[in-house]
Amino acid sequence: MSDVSDNNILVGIFTGAHGVRGLVKLHSYTEFPDEIADYCPLWDVNGKKSFSFTIKGESKGQFIVEVAGITNREMAEKLAKTKLFISRDRLPEITDDNSFFINDLIGLNIELFDGSPYGEVKAVYNFGAGDILEISPSKGGKDEMILFSKAAFPEIDLANKKMIYTPLEKIV
Repeated sequence: MSDVSDNNILVGIFTGAHGVRGLVKLHSYTEFPDEIADYCPLWDVNGKKSFSFTIKGESKGQFIVEVAGITNREMAEKLAKTKLFISRDRLPEITDDNSFFINDLIGLNIELFDGSPYGEVKAVYNFGAGDILEISPSKGGKDEMILFSKAAFPEIDLANKKMIYTPLEKIV
């Protein structure tokens, strides 16, 4: 299951410690990655811990951040794999018909071009190389993992809660 709800949007993840002074590596999922700090404080998946930080640099496609209250490497290491969320109402309103938040895809029905049902989006993942949809097939059986792309999913109709799928190669 995905870590997002209708009201919470995943915007980043702490990936590990950087150095010995408590700096933390951060991967941003925001459209303009460096703007993630503008949304602070961010929350963990349970909404129990909040995090504010300042971007101090960049290394290998990730930000190096100073997190408030984190003063040494041991504390920074404990933040590894912490997913960071914000409330949807803190994000700008989407005005473009071709834009959406990734979690808007969860629960959409998937159809082939001929209108036959294919499945439903169960979750969306990103392991660093692009978004992957976990799809529960309409005919039952094992869930599928499919790379999300315009080629594979040329039409997304949020109003009618469906997507059109053009089968390409499956990941799993």
